[in-house]
Amino acid sequence: TDEEGNPTTDSGTVELSGDLRGTTVNLGCGTLSVGGDTYLSENESITIAAEGATFTTDSGEGILTVTGKGTEAVSITTTAEEATALSLTDSSFTFSAAAITVSTEGTIEVSADLAGSSLTLEGGGTIRDAPSNTELDAVAIAADTTATMLNKGTDGVTANSLTLSDGAVLSVYQGTEATEDDVTTLTIADGGELTLSGESTINADLVMLGGTIRVEAGASVTMGCSVELSGDIRIVMTEGDIASTLGGHDVNLFTSVESADLGASDIWVYSDGGTQTSYKLAYDGTNIYITPEPATVTLSLLALAALCARRRRK
Repeated sequence: TDEEGNPTTDSGTVELSGDLRGTTVNLGCGTLSVGGDTYLSENESITIAAEGATFTTDSGEGILTVTGKGTEAVSITTTAEEATALSLTDSSFTFSAAAITVSTEGTIEVSADLAGSSLTLEGGGTIRDAPSNTELDAVAIAADTTATMLNKGTDGVTANSLTLSDGAVLSVYQGTEATEDDVTTLTIADGGELTLSGESTINADLVMLGGTIRVEAGASVTMGCSVELSGDIRIVMTEGDIASTLGGHDVNLFTSVESADLGASDIWVYSDGGTQTSYKLAYDGTNIYITPEPATVTLSLLALAALCARRRRK
């Protein structure tokens, strides 16, 4: 403990449970684990004070509040099942470069700057953020996970990268309640990356300002909102997926799209080796799909006709 009797560690592990009201933990590069039958209230605080610290909680009651300076490589994880599991607060500090993981359906209340942090939602959950707009480094929604981000800012949520696994559902709303009328914008920053695996859903107006969309075989996103793809964007698939999935016909990438803006330039499919293919994006008023260039279709039909003629001659 420190001079005031608070648990303190620079490199070890502090494990706490029971009645934690009024407890402050000074955590350096060590690990804090809060678990068991833990009692917490809105006034509880944990101070993360140094690079390399980790913080986890599976507390079952109250709100655990994290305050203080989160520097590089800080990891914050909650597995609590209460409606509000964790609160990140303190306007005088930032949690830049924090790695935040929500692995149950709890809620993280955010009133701190999370710019540059990464967010992984593994079991659902809600991120209820500060009045400022949320700018994250990376957002990942695990398979079969339904996640919600409530944003009080006017410009929605911005991330450098977004990963959606099979069955993932991500909804982004403006305000404090999740209502369809308050759907807001989810922006992938210029030069960012959108990775799609399996069938997923986005309830938000998706904006991508340039970068890479990595698509696994069979991946598609159900939208229900708008999609804007502008700047220098390329679709990247493995050569095997290109051969097995595309095969000269149309393949949906975004479905149930209310409106779409694909920018002024064509968006082409590239192999993961960097080779441009003859496939590009198109929009039919409902779906954004990958389609072969018309010249490629013509050549394919000519080749098929020649093959049929050759067989007739034989």
